[in-house]
Amino acid sequence: MKNELLILEGQWSSTANYSVQGGFDMLLNLKFGTDNAYKYAQAVSGQSFIDQLTANKETLHKYLYIASHGLNDELQLGIDSIKINEIPSLIGNKFSGLYLAACTLGSDENLSTLLSNKESLLWCAGYKTKINWIDSILFDLAFWNEYINQWNQKSPFSTDTDLIINTSEKLKEKYSQVIEHLGFNIAYRVFDYENGESFIRLAYK
Repeated sequence: MKNELLILEGQWSSTANYSVQGGFDMLLNLKFGTDNAYKYAQAVSGQSFIDQLTANKETLHKYLYIASHGLNDELQLGIDSIKINEIPSLIGNKFSGLYLAACTLGSDENLSTLLSNKESLLWCAGYKTKINWIDSILFDLAFWNEYINQWNQKSPFSTDTDLIINTSEKLKEKYSQVIEHLGFNIAYRVFDYENGESFIRLAYK
């Protein structure tokens, strides 16, 4: 999974300079022995968000982690906002996983809608409640730690759907109360290859 994660982070405050970057530097260094195992960029406006997606269009990133303020069904980027139903058309077809580290965007309906509107996405995760920043970044790191663990243990036949199902089960074993408290969920796509169909399921009811 080295170099497959793209992080886009908004500005949390005009008077403070805290960031998720330090936590991911620590995690990825522990996992891969280098801070350069992922790509980080700031997206402090709607245009810079689009610019960063465009700039990384030809890279090998498979997973997109967006960390910013959220309000109802809108991603807040400075004075700009992006509605949840606009995200599928903006992110292109390269990502198989999308993690929304933002308040309220991860309702069951929103996660399912994102998958329904973007066939290339195999899973989408997020929070349906207003979340505490410290609580959520700690859980975000726990999620990616477990996802990388599953990726490291995968067989040659494992799919991203297999990885996210295994990750969700491990997270539930360890952090079931945290998942409920934060209103976290994962929607993922399941394929019926015999009938040529796919279905969207939720990891947590």
